[in-house]
Amino acid sequence: MKTSVRENVGGRTCQWWAKVSSIFCLAGNMLLWAAPAQTATREAMLRDLARQVIASGYEDLDASCQGLTNAAGQLAETPNQVALARARQAWTAVAMAANHVRCFQTGPLVDREYAATFYYVRISPPAINGLIQQTNAIDRGQVPQLDGNAKGLFALEYLLFGHKGYPGIDKPDGPLVLEMLSGKGSEHRRAYLLVLAQDLEAKAAQLAQDWSSSGDEGAAAKFVKAGQASVNLLVNQLAHSIEDAQQNHLNFVLVLPQPLGRQLYRVEGSASGTSLQGAIAYLEGMQRFYRGAGGLGLADTLKQVNAPLAKRVEDAFVDAISATKTIGEPLEQAVLDKRDAIQNACNKVHALEILFKVDLASALGVTISFTSGDGD
Repeated sequence: MKTSVRENVGGRTCQWWAKVSSIFCLAGNMLLWAAPAQTATREAMLRDLARQVIASGYEDLDASCQGLTNAAGQLAETPNQVALARARQAWTAVAMAANHVRCFQTGPLVDREYAATFYYVRISPPAINGLIQQTNAIDRGQVPQLDGNAKGLFALEYLLFGHKGYPGIDKPDGPLVLEMLSGKGSEHRRAYLLVLAQDLEAKAAQLAQDWSSSGDEGAAAKFVKAGQASVNLLVNQLAHSIEDAQQNHLNFVLVLPQPLGRQLYRVEGSASGTSLQGAIAYLEGMQRFYRGAGGLGLADTLKQVNAPLAKRVEDAFVDAISATKTIGEPLEQAVLDKRDAIQNACNKVHALEILFKVDLASALGVTISFTSGDGD
């Protein structure tokens, strides 16, 4: 069609068309040249995050779960105070490792329906004790059929630390944990503890394998291949997690009704005294996704389009984590004597949340698609 037009127009028009065509060709060549560089930068960032943050995080979780299984086995075999202390330390290590990757709940974790195994579910001591008191001990093959309130990381917390303020139970049973694990008829309780730890280890190992797989169908390859969709997902997950840390961890204890002693079972990590430790690990995990870990992170992508904003977000992370650490004691205790410190941490985390939802999302062309719980 263009040939016939050129054949029927004057020389001046032909010259004009040649110039325009040349411009379009030059622009097209520039776009073709620029596109691979932009894609490579994004792909490199996603590849580094997949390998050095996500896969590495699940490898740490797997190693921690192996430690917990070993400690649970020693406790089951020789239930004494030393073995109990080691099992409690191992449980805490698993909880912190899980919190480091908590902000990215997608991929195999969701596809395999493992999230409830590692993240907070209100357990039921009566349900757990009912299972323990059965004629036959629970074996690993039965764990998938158990209700969510009787298995997973927080069922193990109950078995190792006892409970605080559970409805219908007059007093905490934390001081009785060793007696319950070593007294007459405690064999089923120790066996239950061990099979739950083994279930955690098996699932953590599967997630580590999923993310370390080098095949095209592996989780890391799919994450990188998705390109901008993965960037959008990452920003949304981080924004949601920042809000969750502020609303459901820090602010949550400030709005608990009185008397607080009857509400402590609702505070994540209260039985183990890790409520603040877990909140800090959660925030530090988000920071790793933003910074990267020895490689590129979301911050590097943001620096390319708005370096001052990247610095503001980095500073906001530092302020939020520092303010949360300043609380200095478990949240269920700090709510009684350090409410101002908790409120200050809430304010710092909320400021970080706004930066993510508004400024960072806008700079990277990301639409925040989850439904916010705080009206922002």
